[in-house]
Amino acid sequence: TILNNYQQLNSADSSLELDKPDMLINLVEHVINEKQTQLLIFKQASQLTQRYASIIQEYDLITVQQQNNQQQLNNTNSALLALRQQYSSTLVEKKDVETLVIQQQTIMALSDHRANLEEGQACPLCGSAEHPAIMAYESLDCNEHQTRLEQINIRLLTLERQGKQLNKEHTTCTTLISGQQDRISTINEERQLLAENWQSLSLNDYWQESSESKQYNFTNSTTYLLLQIDEISKLIEHLNDFKQSLALINNDHQLHIANICLLYTSDAADDSLR
Repeated sequence: TILNNYQQLNSADSSLELDKPDMLINLVEHVINEKQTQLLIFKQASQLTQRYASIIQEYDLITVQQQNNQQQLNNTNSALLALRQQYSSTLVEKKDVETLVIQQQTIMALSDHRANLEEGQACPLCGSAEHPAIMAYESLDCNEHQTRLEQINIRLLTLERQGKQLNKEHTTCTTLISGQQDRISTINEERQLLAENWQSLSLNDYWQESSESKQYNFTNSTTYLLLQIDEISKLIEHLNDFKQSLALINNDHQLHIANICLLYTSDAADDSLR
């Protein structure tokens, strides 16, 4: 594990620790600097992977929403097509009924002339002495077709309201799908940028040489990086403690050397007086 570095330092040659603690302090400082650099890079990598996981989650959600909106749009288009066909056929029906109403109104307007017609006498309009349609005309009811025309107009108004609602839904779906597509494009661009930033960190220089670390990549290393960050942080903390202990040893070492030098100088002075 990464703590091997610290264990190796603790098992360093005793002569180096006792005779030259300042050299060991420099070595510890060098390792601390390296681990701090590695820690910074791993933290940056962790931020990238966490951001990647976040936008992938958003991407999946938007994709599902877009599919649902597209299905709703397809259903709306089908409903609009059927409604337009129904509206068109109803307009034809209205035109036919309007023609019937006009014809009946014309026939009803000649009721006074029909009343004066007598069997065997010539019609003043056509000159015919026979009037076979008099009974049929007298039984005509203009209100029947007029009522039917009013019902058709009501149906047309209902179809128009339904059409406006469907057009509104069509616009809403189209707007949502367009916005979702824009967001998906933005996410894809960010994914590319995150991948480029990941490559720039050159993490292969820091991955441990183990089959466990080699299975991780940009898309699945979030948990592994967090564990490594925690481990490196603890190592740096232990190394700093070790450095402080070495500093105390170095101070004692320097004091010991100073005392020896002072004792040697005193002895040399005494010898000169003798």
